[in-house]
Amino acid sequence: MAPAWIARGLLPGGKLITLEIEPSRARVAREHFQLAGVADRVEIRLGDAHEILRQIAPEGPFDFVFIDAEKTGYNAYFAWAVENVRLGGVIAAHNIFRHGAILQTSSQDEWVIATQEFNRQVAGDERVLTTVFPAGDGTLVSVKIAS
Repeated sequence: MAPAWIARGLLPGGKLITLEIEPSRARVAREHFQLAGVADRVEIRLGDAHEILRQIAPEGPFDFVFIDAEKTGYNAYFAWAVENVRLGGVIAAHNIFRHGAILQTSSQDEWVIATQEFNRQVAGDERVLTTVFPAGDGTLVSVKIAS
């Protein structure tokens, strides 16, 4: 569970905000945070991520944003993150290889197409310096270098 290792890496006084649309998944996440011993550093917010992000923007700027949601929303999540992460902050996006399917230029799969578009968007964004961590299904890692 990625958010548990993120919570373990927080500096004293740091807080992880995680968003979940499904109450049952939020309950499971809460249990895992308890078992991992990091529940005191984690706040789970329940609801539509796009709406919650609008609500939490004033709490920023943020140091780190980890995107791991529906792939069709990655472009919007990234756009929000670039606006709400401090200079030098990190934006990471999970599953950017789509198990190798992003290489299929004729794919009709909605998530593959969305991931391909996302990768192109980030590659062309001059506000970030980006690389890919190629382990597993790939994680895109961007550092905000300009506003």
